[in-house]
Amino acid sequence: MKFQQEYLSFDCAYKSLGVCHIILEFDIDALTEQINAIIDLTNLTSLTNQTINTLLSRVDTLRDMIVNILRVVDINTYDILPGNAKETDIETKTAALKQFLTRYHDISQDAIILIENQPMKIGGYGFIQKTNTESPIVAHQLCYHFSPRARMMAPTLKGKVSLGENMHLDYFMNQFAGKFKTKSEDKRKARKEHTKANLKWFLARFAPHIHLPESTADDAADAFMQFLAYLKI
Repeated sequence: MKFQQEYLSFDCAYKSLGVCHIILEFDIDALTEQINAIIDLTNLTSLTNQTINTLLSRVDTLRDMIVNILRVVDINTYDILPGNAKETDIETKTAALKQFLTRYHDISQDAIILIENQPMKIGGYGFIQKTNTESPIVAHQLCYHFSPRARMMAPTLKGKVSLGENMHLDYFMNQFAGKFKTKSEDKRKARKEHTKANLKWFLARFAPHIHLPESTADDAADAFMQFLAYLKI
């Protein structure tokens, strides 16, 4: 039995979008067959050279199957509105976003669309709050465009997932504590490094053909971690 699910995750900014487009697909019967074959081989009381070679071959096949479970279609950050976005009217911004989204016209009708639910206020908990009007507008436009497949995701969910040792958010919070003028700057840097470290780990193992410039990795990494957070939910 084959399983396939398409995901499109957006990290919203006022003039750019972080995008993670991934297809999760695997054959349950084929995976089960390989796993059972490996278990049977390891349970043998004696292992000949031929048996060992067969076992290693099965393990290699299973490894390749696991690596290919997540098929990366696209992970990138796109500047959808060149120039000074803050001086651009809402009609032009909306038209630019609408044009950008035409690239997804053939996405599966069953695809799950993940959109960062940008808060109207940034800060809090003793820090100076800043009004955030641009990004939420983009998020709401995306939600409208992809409804009813859209899922609004809280920004904090990204911080609850990691892919390995020294890649969880608390590790980076400790690394950057007191490094900047304010605690909010420390936390912002820690969150960005957390998502980028996890994305780099993933790409090195599952999509080594993708090379993201450091300058565009932030938003793409956030979109990727949002995808992982959805899987965890």
